Amino acid sequence: MRLSQRSLAMLLLLLTAAGLGAAYVMEYGFGLEPCQLCLYQRYPYMAAVLVLGIGLASGMPRAALAAALLLYLLDAGIALFHTGVEAGIFRLPEGCAAAGPAASLAELKAQLLATVPRCDRPAAIILGLSIAAWNAVFALALAALAGFALWRGKAGTDAAAARA
Repeated sequence: MRLSQRSLAMLLLLLTAAGLGAAYVMEYGFGLEPCQLCLYQRYPYMAAVLVLGIGLASGMPRAALAAALLLYLLDAGIALFHTGVEAGIFRLPEGCAAAGPAASLAELKAQLLATVPRCDRPAAIILGLSIAAWNAVFALALAALAGFALWRGKAGTDAAAARA
């Protein structure tokens, strides 16, 4: 049985939504507070869900798959950068660092209330990889599936034209 581009786009839509759901379960179910780079990694997935949904609804799964492929590669890039920040390869971005020393008790209180998790400290390590590293693996797997769907659709079109 061969899957159509539409079926593969639907599968990607479901997998992407499941990935987003897993991020929210880790945050709200397990209390793993996301850092700024963690939040940035969610945006390409949100856009991919939207693009795939529109592509499926409008009957344009091939265009949606192409856009989703680019979004997955963008997400993998953000995740790999985040993994590099965690490993100390890349410099910690400004928005991810904790504030400097407080000049007063009121300023210290404001800093404590506004504390954001640091991007250079993994919230969790699962089977030896940080969540950012696992996200890179997931995003690359989704990109590979989207690429396969695009290639398969083109190969199928070429084969049908050759037979005619």
